[in-house]
Amino acid sequence: MKKTEFNIFEILSKDDKELSHSSMIKFLLEEKQFFASKLINQEGPNLDVHLEYKLDKKLRVDLLIFNGNKIIVIENKFKCLPQIGQLNSYSEKLAEKFPNKEIIKYLLYFEKGNNFNIPEDWNKITYLDIYHLTKEYLNLDNLSADKDVLIRHYSNSIKEYIDKYEGLKDPKSNILRNIFLNPHQNNNRFWLHLIFHELAALFDKNNFPTWIGSGSSYKPLINIHNPKWNFYSSKGYEFVIQLNGRNLKYYSHLKGLVNKQEIVNGEKERLIENGFTKPKSGKFKGKISNSSNTSYIYQEDVIEVIESEGKTVTLDNLKNSIENLIKRIESCG
Repeated sequence: MKKTEFNIFEILSKDDKELSHSSMIKFLLEEKQFFASKLINQEGPNLDVHLEYKLDKKLRVDLLIFNGNKIIVIENKFKCLPQIGQLNSYSEKLAEKFPNKEIIKYLLYFEKGNNFNIPEDWNKITYLDIYHLTKEYLNLDNLSADKDVLIRHYSNSIKEYIDKYEGLKDPKSNILRNIFLNPHQNNNRFWLHLIFHELAALFDKNNFPTWIGSGSSYKPLINIHNPKWNFYSSKGYEFVIQLNGRNLKYYSHLKGLVNKQEIVNGEKERLIENGFTKPKSGKFKGKISNSSNTSYIYQEDVIEVIESEGKTVTLDNLKNSIENLIKRIESCG
């Protein structure tokens, strides 16, 4: 990300860390009631704001605020998009832990324009909301010099992130290409991880379960589960589509099986014998290590595939390339 001026949050390397943002938001909520009233509609002199509040041994919420008989929760999703199951778990545990309290829940993420589902009892606030409030506050209040610098630098930092995020999702832009080509530069892994959550939201809407993590090279990856392939699980293995960095794969999970090579070879032969088409970058897997619990069956370079069609690397074109691979696999039934 190109920086236009000196920024405290850049120097501290904290501007892409959720905990740092949660800490800053805690500070803002405690600052003269302005942010509490504007952001979460809470008034009163005795807001009790807690960071990383433990609900039990496994669950903790990013911010929890006690305000009289009210419990206000803010779940901060700076590095990813929310999972419905996680939010429902929070709701159940909050109701159990605070049975006689009014519980108000907020999800904080980049922008409201995202078309993904969250439970109806969760409200949405965004980093764009926080940015606008910081600008308003800086213009309204006569702050001490150190607070002015801190809030102004934070405001500038999140604005740069918002602008970059909007640019990555712009269907007329090709800047997402550089994120895939250089995953270990700057904050590109952070952006790639976030874009994979965007892909997950798109596939989840079509009832394709997804899972996001990191590969062996620490590049973000997404597994996309085709519901039509579920029957393989009864045989002790499963096939998924995986995007690991720029490598788009027909992938197999083979943990605990002794006939791994046989399973992969069988799928290779089925595809080849039924006219599976592959681009220039496409290749099938050779020999599998005996110690491996997973293996690709086939892979191709998603950037090469998109650009060979004369298209730019956008979120929609990534989704289309994944769907095209699924169709090619299914046509070899």
